[in-house]
Amino acid sequence: MKRNHKIILGILIGIALALGVSLGISLTDCLLLGLGIGLLCGLIMRIIVQMFLKGID
Repeated sequence: MKRNHKIILGILIGIALALGVSLGISLTDCLLLGLGIGLLCGLIMRIIVQMFLKGID
């Protein structure tokens, strides 16, 4: 994976984590569940972006 792709992947995972934690905390009052939902969103975004970037190469 190129350095350029790693930067894009990092930025998109950061955005997905922030939005996922925000979504998780708005859905539940428990902080741990909110973090869990955020981590799940980050994992899903990583898988999608890696498949997309491998398709470009």
